[in-house]
Amino acid sequence: MLNVYRKNCRNLSFLVKRNLTSSFIKTQQYSVENREKTLENINFNDSKVAYKNKTTKQLLRSYMIFKLCSFNSIIEKQGQILRILRKILGQRIFKQIIEATIFKQFLLIKNDEVLRTETLNNFKYGIRPFFAYTCAEYHGDCVLNEHINFNSLWANNFNNFLHCIKTAERNKTTPDAIARASGKYSMLCSIELLVFVHFYSFSNYQFISSNRIFKLIICIYQVQLNKVIVENEEYLRKYNLSDEEFNSIINKDNLPRDLAKTLPSQSVHNVLFHLKLVQEINPQLALSKEKLEDFNKLWTMLYDLAREAKERNVCFVLDAEQTYVQTAIDYITLDLMRKFNQEKGIVHNTYQCYLKETANKVRKHIRLSELDEFILGFKVVRGAYMEEERRLAVENKYEDPVNENFNKTTDMYYEVANEVLNYACLNEECTVEFGTHNCEGALYVAKKMKEKGLSLQSDRIVIAQLLGMKDHLTYCLGDAGIPVAKLYHYGEVEDSLQYMSRRLNENKAVLQGAAEEGNLLKTEIKRRLLKRN
Repeated sequence: MLNVYRKNCRNLSFLVKRNLTSSFIKTQQYSVENREKTLENINFNDSKVAYKNKTTKQLLRSYMIFKLCSFNSIIEKQGQILRILRKILGQRIFKQIIEATIFKQFLLIKNDEVLRTETLNNFKYGIRPFFAYTCAEYHGDCVLNEHINFNSLWANNFNNFLHCIKTAERNKTTPDAIARASGKYSMLCSIELLVFVHFYSFSNYQFISSNRIFKLIICIYQVQLNKVIVENEEYLRKYNLSDEEFNSIINKDNLPRDLAKTLPSQSVHNVLFHLKLVQEINPQLALSKEKLEDFNKLWTMLYDLAREAKERNVCFVLDAEQTYVQTAIDYITLDLMRKFNQEKGIVHNTYQCYLKETANKVRKHIRLSELDEFILGFKVVRGAYMEEERRLAVENKYEDPVNENFNKTTDMYYEVANEVLNYACLNEECTVEFGTHNCEGALYVAKKMKEKGLSLQSDRIVIAQLLGMKDHLTYCLGDAGIPVAKLYHYGEVEDSLQYMSRRLNENKAVLQGAAEEGNLLKTEIKRRLLKRN
């Protein structure tokens, strides 16, 4: 009798599980179908969907911060305001206030439990994690500060980036999820070093190749010579090379795999305009022994980080910076890709679409990846240094590298998106992040993904926004089944102040134009207080 009872219980249990599983699968299918149908009609003004993961207290804090940030004078004088507040309130109270307000809006504290909780809470709404450790930054005049032990600072930042890669691996939302961690060159070395490397990697061929042989001294690798792939016929005409000479130059068999390079077809962006220090350099001289040692330290740190990322199967995304160092960043990042992106896109480069040459650069990098047989990884953004680039161009009387207006940048973003998505169609192991705070731009990418047959259910390609900004964009996209991610900057309060200050300056235009987001926050706060559906 007892055996019959147990058998019936097992049968009943099986039926219940089967029905529940069937119901769950149907619910999932129904949800996916509904989401795909609503792709064309996403309502970014639905405050209930946009802020469903936020408490009313969090909404009030966000509204207050965005309201303050809408005043240009506050953004421009934020450094002075923070210094005065620190002096009046004292370090302890100042830190508590910052942590409870602006820090909580844009960053997470360095705590494994906090990071895991935030990841899981957001993943319920289809939002993937993308981690970035926030370190203290020292740019410009600060580099000359004698009280800073920079070797110790960069070593500490290296360990923080290592922690970021491990954090990304630990916080995978599913076993097959793609983990992402971000890093930045200028947190591992001086801007001065990047300018030197930029200068030699970008400009040296002007002085050396006048011998009609296109010898390129790669000082940073301490090798004797390297022949160059030439993609533009104007160089052939300019130096009056014979067909035989030209063919010997572009013969890939003559090139070491990890030193293949392409010459830019655009006019050289001369770094001499940017830093007075470089104006004193004789461009025909090799890098000093000290600079070579500094570069070797940087290369070793980046190599170790990329190797760790590959071992843990984490995408290591390297941020873009100003044009006077970006060629150095591109140069080194592509070399990391040659070494670590043979099977999948582990190392990613960032492409800023506010620059006029970005689409051309993307096409050249794609061509180079085909020649050298490695897989590109992409992060595509509008860009963060536009005001500085325009100012430098005016001050130093050279051509502005920035697109003329917002619409031109939008066109560039769409052109780059198409190039990248076409590449992703042909390379299944390519992974991409599209960073945008623009609703139309996000929808454009999602629609193109669908048109090209790229899955909207995979996190191989994600559309990302910063933590604390454009939540209505992130959550409404996630609700529609579009693969989205939040960039979780995290760190210690004191170390993060410089990041927050820089981020507010970089996103000044976005914050000043945040009336739409402020109104949506106000609508949701009213709805909750009045207890409307």
